[in-house]
Formats: sequence, C-alpha cells, structure tokens
Amino acid sequence: VEKVACLGLCDHAPAAMVNEIQVGEASFEVLTSPAESVRSTLFGEIRMLTQWCDEEVEHTLDLFLECGGFEGLQAALTKTPDEIIEAVKASGLKGRGGAGFPTGIKWGICRKSHGPDGKYVICNADEGDPGAYMDRCVLEGNPHLVIEGMLIGAWAIGAQGGYIYVRKEYPL
Repeated sequence: VEKVACLGLCDHAPAAMVNEIQVGEASFEVLTSPAESVRSTLFGEIRMLTQWCDEEVEHTLDLFLECGGFEGLQAALTKTPDEIIEAVKASGLKGRGGAGFPTGIKWGICRKSHGPDGKYVICNADEGDPGAYMDRCVLEGNPHLVIEGMLIGAWAIGAQGGYIYVRKEYPL
C-alpha cells in the first residue's frame, strides 16, 4: 500500500487503485482480497473508457476505426433519441465531474429544452483543479471516443453542433 496523487474519484471516496484498476467506495474486504479478483465498482469496467491511455501509439482515426470506433454511433443512429436516453438512464452512466450527475437525466432535460440559437453539446475539458488533468488520459489517449460520445449525445438531445472546451493553460 502506498499513498498516491489524486485518482479523480472524490465522489466515490475512499478510493484506491489495485493493479491499475480504480476502485471507488473501497471497503476493507475489497482491499484485502487477492489483487486478481478486484474489479472496478464504478459503473462498469473503467478500462472501457481508458483502454488506450497507457499505449504509446499514435491515436489516428484509422486506428480508432480498426478497433471498432463509431460502431456505437452507428447503433445509436438506428434508435430514436428517446430510446437512447432511456438506455443511458438504465445503464447508470454518470458524469465524471464531482457531482456524478446521471447522464440520462441530463440528456432528457436537454432534449426537452429549446433555445433561440439551437442546442450544442459541450465537452468541458477544463480540468478545473490546477495541475490535476484527471481526464487528460481520455482526451489524449482516446480522442475519437470523446467525439463519438459527443455525436451520440448530440443525436439524443437534438443538438446541431458541439464544442470541446480546453483552457489555454492545458499543456499540449
């Protein structure tokens, strides 16, 4: 056991990392069990989102497509926006911010909202805590997955565009 920097799991404290697997609400039983039996308790297997974060490869669109990229978008486009929102609600998917707000509820609210200039999907890549960069591995390690998620969200809520916000201090 060793003390580590922030795991970005404040909303699931106490948190731990066991053999590269992030565990939220870590209990004594989990932390004293054999390491190979530890599984993420955070809304499914974390490695789906961060699967390419440790790889030293160039993350090209061709590689993303070769690995099944945009298959989720293709599947989403065969469903109605309401079906997608209900599926996201049923999945238990939550935001990666401190509040962990349920994504399906957020998308449902956005779908019903109307504004004079239309709707847009925003990826807030602000990384507000100075020097934390908790989502950096996703933004850099799987950028096309971020875009695919934004496109699915846009379809579900009826948005006509999207933006990725990155502050100028972000070291590129």
